[in-house]
Amino acid sequence: MKKIYNEILLLIGRTNFIYLIFLSISLIFLSLLEFIGIGSIPVFLSVIIDPNIISEHINSPYIINIINKYEKSQLILFSSIIIIGVFLVKNLIYVLIVYFQGILTKRVKLYLSSKIYKKYLDSNYLEFINKNSAVMIRTLNMDVGNTSIFVLNIINLMRETTIFLAICILLFIASPFISLTMLIFFGIISLLFFLKTHKKIFTQGSSLQFLTSEKIKIINNTIGSIKEVKIFKLENYLKKIFFDNAKRYEKFAFKNYLIKLMPRVILEIGAVSGIMIIVVFYVILEKNILGLLPLLSLIVVSMIRIVPGLNLIQNSISTLKTILPSYNHILSELLRVRENPKNDRLIENKKLINFNKEIFLDNIKFKYKKDTGLILNKINLKISKGDKIGIIGKSGSGKTTLVSILLGLIENYDGNLIIDNKEITFSNYEWNNNVGYVPQDIFLIEDTIKNNITFGINEKDIDISSLHEASKKAQIFDYIQLLPKNFDTIIGERGLNLSAGQKQRLGIARALYRKPELLILDESTSSLDFDTEEKFINDVFSYSDDKTIIFISHKASALKKCDKIYDLNQKNFVK
Repeated sequence: MKKIYNEILLLIGRTNFIYLIFLSISLIFLSLLEFIGIGSIPVFLSVIIDPNIISEHINSPYIINIINKYEKSQLILFSSIIIIGVFLVKNLIYVLIVYFQGILTKRVKLYLSSKIYKKYLDSNYLEFINKNSAVMIRTLNMDVGNTSIFVLNIINLMRETTIFLAICILLFIASPFISLTMLIFFGIISLLFFLKTHKKIFTQGSSLQFLTSEKIKIINNTIGSIKEVKIFKLENYLKKIFFDNAKRYEKFAFKNYLIKLMPRVILEIGAVSGIMIIVVFYVILEKNILGLLPLLSLIVVSMIRIVPGLNLIQNSISTLKTILPSYNHILSELLRVRENPKNDRLIENKKLINFNKEIFLDNIKFKYKKDTGLILNKINLKISKGDKIGIIGKSGSGKTTLVSILLGLIENYDGNLIIDNKEITFSNYEWNNNVGYVPQDIFLIEDTIKNNITFGINEKDIDISSLHEASKKAQIFDYIQLLPKNFDTIIGERGLNLSAGQKQRLGIARALYRKPELLILDESTSSLDFDTEEKFINDVFSYSDDKTIIFISHKASALKKCDKIYDLNQKNFVK
């Protein structure tokens, strides 16, 4: 019980848990009104047929006194008003419960999506890049949505089960034999259906979850490789993969649909058959059919309410089984959030460190996994303020890994990073604000040029003079001014309407906007042709006399403007 309580608390949070308690209490009150509402129908029919029937079954002087005091027409009028009032209040409460149920579902979805998204962003760099992007997208879309539906179905299950039990108690009071017979009958049907389908439903749910990840992966791969797809005419190949995935997904979804459809059919046939059997039974026994009407009306009204309720119960159980893999996945993600230590890079109020003299990489060693070889081994590198240093090395020599250490993205390395004679650990020093970084592939968002350059800064906090200055230094200001909306021009998705050189210049402008002391160019010119590359390098070095530059490249020709060149393979300066 404690484990379930902790799981619910972890999934929905304390505030939403209060909502859940409120709904649970409301459900008890709703079942009581359902009890009164359905129970009032046979009483009303008894008043219409013969009020004395009531006094024969209810030995209460107060009730008998009321029946004797008023005329039949008056009793019918009073009964009608009471019944209308009961059903009005009951349905108003039902609407309120459904309303708050919807609010709770919305709040749970928002709570989970925010918490999981925060968990992904707060994870360290290596942990993040090792995650499957399709699984992350599926988690934030499908699994979070399914888990909120899981909570909704739990509430539906509680509501309909409570009402079902209330009606069963009412029927038991009216006729113990009939109520027990019905309970056993519906219980056997529900149990057989559950035993027959629960394993299939869970398996289908796992398959749907897996196929959703595969679908996202296919779409991502298509978008990322569209040039190769067109060049090598792979359209039909990808169409087949996509169609096969979609076909398998819809196959499992259709099976789930059929399983959810069957309970209503079975229960409805069972309910109608049961009522007919009762009528035939009483006729055979030559009972008074007129006297049977109140009881028969109670059974009919109960069946009208029970059959959809039992159908919803079965559907809720089926849905819970289907989305259980999503629920388990979200639960495991949340448990990892609780178990994982706080990312040191996100600690606030850390000391700011200024780079005034030199950076020293002291005996740096690093490997990505324990069972793999060292990517960096005993790297010793001193970078003085104002140096223009090129770093060269073969593919796989650790150039980008070294940059990641300098950027604070990788922390679990051996050795020391020393800046101005202070050993840096990213739990106690803020260093990233001092660094500008320009990668090989500039990530551009589908937004304005201004928001791409000032990426991550609120509109009201943007310094326009710094924006213009960075753009001028990056040699893209004049191009922007020729555009119809200047800095408010929208860049298409991934900057597809820009040339490679323009993208790189926007990347430089983004890095320079924050006025870094250290500028790192990580293979920033590898996608440029020779003339564009040479002009780009000349421009960058011309306005960076006061800045320290680390230029990573696999081409020695690109580093000719550097004062020094460090070869990672030889572990020393070659210039």
